[in-house]
Amino acid sequence: MRTEPAARLVKGRYRVGRLLGAGGMGSVWLAFDELLGREVALKEIVLGEQPGHPAELRRQALDEARALARVDHASIVEIFDIFLDGGTPWIVMRHIQGRTLSREIAATRLGERRVAEIGGAVLAALRAVHAAGVVHCDVKPANIVIDNQGGVFLVDFGIAYLGGRNGRTGVLGTLEYMAPERLRGGDFHAPADLWSLGVTLFQALEGYPPFRRDTQEATRNAILTEDPPPPAWPGPLAAAITRLLYRNPASRMGAAELAGILTSIARSPATLNTPDHGHIPDHGRPHMPGPARPHVAGHGRAAMPGPAGFDMPGQAGAHLQGHGHPRIPGPVRGGTPTPLPAPGAEPGEPGRRLAATLLAADPKTAGSLLDGMAGQPSAVEAVRVLMATQSAAAAKMVGYMTPARAAALLAAMPFGEAAHLHARTETQTAAGLLTALGTTPTALRLVEAMTVSRARDVFDYVRPAVVAALLAASTDGRRDRLLDALRKPLGDQVRRLLGQN
Repeated sequence: MRTEPAARLVKGRYRVGRLLGAGGMGSVWLAFDELLGREVALKEIVLGEQPGHPAELRRQALDEARALARVDHASIVEIFDIFLDGGTPWIVMRHIQGRTLSREIAATRLGERRVAEIGGAVLAALRAVHAAGVVHCDVKPANIVIDNQGGVFLVDFGIAYLGGRNGRTGVLGTLEYMAPERLRGGDFHAPADLWSLGVTLFQALEGYPPFRRDTQEATRNAILTEDPPPPAWPGPLAAAITRLLYRNPASRMGAAELAGILTSIARSPATLNTPDHGHIPDHGRPHMPGPARPHVAGHGRAAMPGPAGFDMPGQAGAHLQGHGHPRIPGPVRGGTPTPLPAPGAEPGEPGRRLAATLLAADPKTAGSLLDGMAGQPSAVEAVRVLMATQSAAAAKMVGYMTPARAAALLAAMPFGEAAHLHARTETQTAAGLLTALGTTPTALRLVEAMTVSRARDVFDYVRPAVVAALLAASTDGRRDRLLDALRKPLGDQVRRLLGQN
């Protein structure tokens, strides 16, 4: 990589000035376009150390640069020219005057809303380049530039991978931001960039990269085997970041869902954790990131597991006791339950702020936000706030949650509010909640709170064994009326399970 061509004239028009930066694929120089009389950024792509035939590498690098040049997006630096000079590919780009996100993170505590604004702009840029078949390969705070007018730009494309092509111009990127599938070798696609964006957003929110360790080998091992540390600033953004950092690319949150969440957070009337700007206290971030912090019962919240399992509050897990009652599996449980507000306690400020964010989103996005926060007290508080003023909206949001997580949220609410919410949900949503709650006191009380006609409609979508168990445990004297109201063939199946046929 050359670092000494100061004042050299390239292609007869670009006067090379000072070095702006250098990386695995070459150097970026500040240059002056003598033909048009303007400053530009001039990227020199050095292929000498990359595996492969030089002619093929040059062709691939130019192909990918041309693909990028066809992308017209406000957060992607405009490409003015692409050419070969002495066998070396060069890319001429607009020069952005501003500061990198890495400098912003070092200088100030970024609030959730500001991080969401920046993340939304970067995500929009990534979606545009992914549509063109290009993977960035090096998304990180140092490659995100905020100009003097507040515009956000994704810069320094690695020119490393053109979607659909088997060859690459090398394994590029910065280790602590690389997705697990890249470290394992083999093919990778757009989800690898979403992982890197997740690491970047974690660093912007928490102040440090989650997988950085003292050695490269330890960093690599952390990416491949460890979960990110529990966030010091929990909220809807932290929940979304967790889903971006699933090691299985197929399980990661998709770009469209992430865009909706980031937009909702950015448009919320207030930040959900700290002000958007301010001095970072000494305890706000570790000076030397070490291994992922383990969760200690009673301190903070439990780390959100991957899609194969999830934590549930203890209230949803206790089976009804009794002899002769049909037994069915209760809801899935795991880990240490997160401390939840006492029933009837007034919602706190985090819950009120989250409620405002949820109302600013469409029901599907709001449901996704709640799904990622189902074990957090602020999620319960937010739904309680919404039930007091916007019960129909709250019911729609719950309809977009996974049943088990929605059931956990319901079980953590004061029963009167939970019953009101359950009554406002769509019939199939209400059925899914009962199924997820299983044979628990909460499920039984919800059945007893329903009218006979509502229970009949809901039971149409509940497994016969669950219906039988709930009717067998009922104590309100309506069991026979509910049983008689069931439609065929459900009624006959439930009667057989209860030993009445």
